[in-house]
Amino acid sequence: MIVAQFTDGLVRYAQLVDYQGLPYIEALGNFQTPIDMNPSRWMRTNIRYEITEMVETIKSKVDFPDRQAVAVVEGKWFPHLFQKVDSELPLEDREKFLDWQFRETYDLAPDSAHIVHQRLSGHFIGSQLNYFSIAIPEEFRQAFSVGFDKAGLTLTRIELDAFAAADMLSYAGNMRHLERILLIGCEAVEYHMNLIEKGEIVGIADFTIGHNSEIGIDVLRGDWSDIDRIIIFLQTLLKGNPRRTSPVDHTYIYGRPLELDRWERLLKGPEVSLFNPAQAFHLREPKVRNSSQYTELLGTTSNLIRMRFNED
Repeated sequence: MIVAQFTDGLVRYAQLVDYQGLPYIEALGNFQTPIDMNPSRWMRTNIRYEITEMVETIKSKVDFPDRQAVAVVEGKWFPHLFQKVDSELPLEDREKFLDWQFRETYDLAPDSAHIVHQRLSGHFIGSQLNYFSIAIPEEFRQAFSVGFDKAGLTLTRIELDAFAAADMLSYAGNMRHLERILLIGCEAVEYHMNLIEKGEIVGIADFTIGHNSEIGIDVLRGDWSDIDRIIIFLQTLLKGNPRRTSPVDHTYIYGRPLELDRWERLLKGPEVSLFNPAQAFHLREPKVRNSSQYTELLGTTSNLIRMRFNED
């Protein structure tokens, strides 16, 4: 199985194989692409040919791939909504209500998009549950499906990056003894943040840093008060003010190497770690350089391993 993560300007890939009953990462790599993957910019063009070219490039870099493939895409590309629902409702009715509420909010036709709901289970408001929902346009799903098919692969799933990093941390088993964990993903321009309490995601945010070290929130899902305390803490460090007590027990950072150097210096201390997701896998090449940049990709892969091998 090939798992491919598509972001602006970069494609990451992993090949998952079953070797004598054990899951192995046979290949792990990335390459740059000039294609702007944000669907808001290409929905009116025919990107399926570009997708086919990118998938063909991945195939040229791995040995003996099977036909199954999974794509990982950025949740911020799509309509999203933070929702509340009555906890007393059965799961099926709960999801029907969330679907209806989402479509009413965005005025979506019934067959225009597939809506994915993720429970943010750390917080309850009375008898209500918090959910984060994303709608993947059907046109987007079709473009990816056709693009993979023309490259000789069958796209079985489209996953979102929003929860993959936290899934990876859980799979690595590093959070069991910690009450509150902050996970920061460092990309080229934007940063991703996951706040985890007792093993459950309670807040997610995408943010940028301005020239004056001011942090701007682009997308927020979860409890604002929790995220706000962390933003204040990070902004204090960015501005060179005296170090304050961290609002979390531990911070893991992952992402592109140049950005990681900056954040390691900024957050230095025993409660900060560079996340190494490769330690959770059997790898054909055990020494992977800068494996933290594959955290979201390997987070999705860990879920696939659990499903395929019936792991807890």
